[in-house]
Amino acid sequence: MLATGTDSDGGITNVVSIGNTLPAWALLQPNGNIVVRQNQQPIQGTYDFVIRTTDAQGFTTDSPINLRINGQSPTIVPLPVELVYFTAVVRNNQVELEWLTASEQNNDRFEIERSLDAKKFEKVGSVSGKGTTSLKSKYQFTDRTQVQGTIYYRLKQIDSDGEFAYSKVLAVSAKSLANETSISVYPNPVSDQLNVTISVPITQDVEISLYDINGRKVIRKSHELKTGINNLKIPIQHLQSGLYILKITSIDSESAIRILKN
Repeated sequence: MLATGTDSDGGITNVVSIGNTLPAWALLQPNGNIVVRQNQQPIQGTYDFVIRTTDAQGFTTDSPINLRINGQSPTIVPLPVELVYFTAVVRNNQVELEWLTASEQNNDRFEIERSLDAKKFEKVGSVSGKGTTSLKSKYQFTDRTQVQGTIYYRLKQIDSDGEFAYSKVLAVSAKSLANETSISVYPNPVSDQLNVTISVPITQDVEISLYDINGRKVIRKSHELKTGINNLKIPIQHLQSGLYILKITSIDSESAIRILKN
């Protein structure tokens, strides 16, 4: 086995590779394991991809993997930057990118890359990293290219030794983002305070509810979200350890995210 995509609750019902495709000699098994195909040999190189697993409740978990093959020996490379979220908002037909890191180690910079086909990427900008820090760091970058059709973005994180890793790929279009809400939560698992980042196309009221495994509502809050990116904090230190479901409901949509309380 070369690597695995995991689900903290187990019970994987579906698994796919998203973003970059697996090399032809690698096989993604139904349990999330990545193995070398029979009668195949791994080819030397570095491979970045994300394994998305779906559990019996329909919730997904993304596992970023950076796989390096030296000769015929695989190495799973720990990412020097813990990326919490990477999101985009279209304003005035320009793309505003924002991302947050929970910690960084020897992080020299982020290079922002853009593509028209999600295959061939070009560098469109660079943002300096924070080096080594255990504090959360927020970054922003505006691509002033006029949005026509769908544009794809990814981050190339480069450390001080020249090693690098890629983020997930964002697909951005003025039409789709005008109707979409993007939600990220961190940390997850969580102990004391849950941070929720919600990107919305227009100002709107939402209800944020947290349910325990028995379907009992343990937290309910109402918020007015402003156009763009909103950062909310939800104290949960008083709750018992276990699995919870966070639901964010607006007048015309509902999103649900699985939360694990330590």
